[in-house]
Amino acid sequence: MWRVLAVVQLTFRESVRRRVFLGLAFFAALLIGLAVSLPAIDAESKIRLIQSWCLRTISFFGVLIAVFLSATSIPDDIEARKLYLVVTKPVTRFQTLAGKLLGFCLVLLVFLAAMGTLSVGYVRWLDGSLFGAGQGFLETRERIEANAFGLVHEEGKPGWTTCLLSENEPPRLWINRAPESRLFWSFQGVGALPIGDRIRAELTVYASCIDASYAGDGTITIVRAGSLEYKRLEKQRLMWNVPHRFEIPRRLIDDRGVLEIGVAPANSRSAIGAAPGSLVLFTEPISLGFERNFAKSLLATYAQLVMITTMTTMGSTAVSGPVSIFLGLFLFLTGSLVSFVRQSMPTVVSTIRSVTTRTEAGHYHPDPDDLPLWLLQFSQAVSDSVVRVIPDLSLYDTPENVLEGISIPFGHVLDLCGYAGVYVGAAFLLGWMFFSMREMK
Repeated sequence: MWRVLAVVQLTFRESVRRRVFLGLAFFAALLIGLAVSLPAIDAESKIRLIQSWCLRTISFFGVLIAVFLSATSIPDDIEARKLYLVVTKPVTRFQTLAGKLLGFCLVLLVFLAAMGTLSVGYVRWLDGSLFGAGQGFLETRERIEANAFGLVHEEGKPGWTTCLLSENEPPRLWINRAPESRLFWSFQGVGALPIGDRIRAELTVYASCIDASYAGDGTITIVRAGSLEYKRLEKQRLMWNVPHRFEIPRRLIDDRGVLEIGVAPANSRSAIGAAPGSLVLFTEPISLGFERNFAKSLLATYAQLVMITTMTTMGSTAVSGPVSIFLGLFLFLTGSLVSFVRQSMPTVVSTIRSVTTRTEAGHYHPDPDDLPLWLLQFSQAVSDSVVRVIPDLSLYDTPENVLEGISIPFGHVLDLCGYAGVYVGAAFLLGWMFFSMREMK
């Protein structure tokens, strides 16, 4: 164990002294300091923009540090014959590679801790000195998800459907111009949560009507279960996939801590669609919520950087430094686009199926602008390979929660760490295999 720690210490010292690390860390701190000069229309937008700028800066320069350090360390040591001295001592190649990787991870941890502390202190100082503390710009609340979701309708009254958009999304329930039906959400155990006298709620539905394709009129009803007491928000203008915020009196929570909310079209001209997560509640602001949320976002970023570092280090055991840098940056850019590729795949598959069916029936007459079938099939094969092999780095894009003041669930961060751990383990084993086969003479 002490041999691995010795390699970790040596790698850490060499890395923090390198000009590439010092230069990137300096520019990261400089850009964070310049965030105050960014233009914004009001104080709240300004503070949100500064938060986003700080998180994006830390993530971007963290990726550059991870790639440039891990891609060049082993090839440079081999070229300078430093690694030959290490492997001739009682240090195995496994210990050498593990020590190198842990040293890089320690460098990244120090970088994120320093930049994160700088950013949090900077944002807090700006919030208090420039914009005036106590305005709630940095408040962070926890989301409350519904325990049950469904549809209530009268017998013999058609006008509701279930729509499954893709395998990765929950089905949406639609009420098509049938005001007698309503969508409902049930929240259990709400009374025991820190919600205050008035509960903040956010509804995001897919509304349309005959007069407007992306807007519709809806009625929101909050019912106290087991009683006749309720609150109705008549004829709310609901926009397509735009959050609609409202407040709910605490007295409408029943003695069991259950709260039921229904949404229905306000008239026969409107249609409303929703999914289980379309309606959420929020708790009162939590103590040190901004700092805790920022730390969880950085922890997710750290898991992503460790994954990139491990895979880049694996490449450096088999190829030269410049090629490893290219592979690391390619991994980052491709991984950031995996989500987009996954979303576009159903369209490609549907197009291929349609073209194949019409071609077999003899009804397909391609336009000059249509892509040939073989190119679509090749695109599908490449996209499928990318989705299966390349990690989805968009999962680690958590700044949106910080900006919206929504607490990142710690379980979600642990899931991201576990997801990264699978790729880290596989990449380390491959790197060890390549490193073991490399001749050291």
